[in-house]
Amino acid sequence: MHRSSIPPDIDASRIYITPEVEDEIISMTSESVYTVFRSKFNVSVTSASPYATDLIKTKTRTVGEYKLSTPDISVLALAWEISQEEETLLLSDDYGVRNIARIMGVRCRGVNKHKHIRVRNYYFICKACGAKIREAEGECDTCGSQSFLRRYS
Repeated sequence: MHRSSIPPDIDASRIYITPEVEDEIISMTSESVYTVFRSKFNVSVTSASPYATDLIKTKTRTVGEYKLSTPDISVLALAWEISQEEETLLLSDDYGVRNIARIMGVRCRGVNKHKHIRVRNYYFICKACGAKIREAEGECDTCGSQSFLRRYS
């Protein structure tokens, strides 16, 4: 982990991450490298409120973005919460994270992938009868099947 992991045009005077993201970083790098990075860039490790976390979880279900991990949800909740008080920029190359961030009104951009993404709203198609379903939990209201295909609009 080094300075190049933060784009040069970004003000890195305050960086927030969640404990879940910190665990991911440490598992991908050595703890000593992370410690140097943290001290050099004034990284604050903090958690979002349960309210913000529940809000993000609800939004991901509503939109159909089911593949987000616990660290993804934690960083989205924290970014949303901070954005309510101050200007925030979420850096992520994960399209699912960036999709939810845009839907929630959080400014975001990729670290390595600067390509603009369009917001995606997911829905599901029942494999048995073709009915369009909002959430792929349980069974199809039309035929009772539990097999779905994920699509987006």
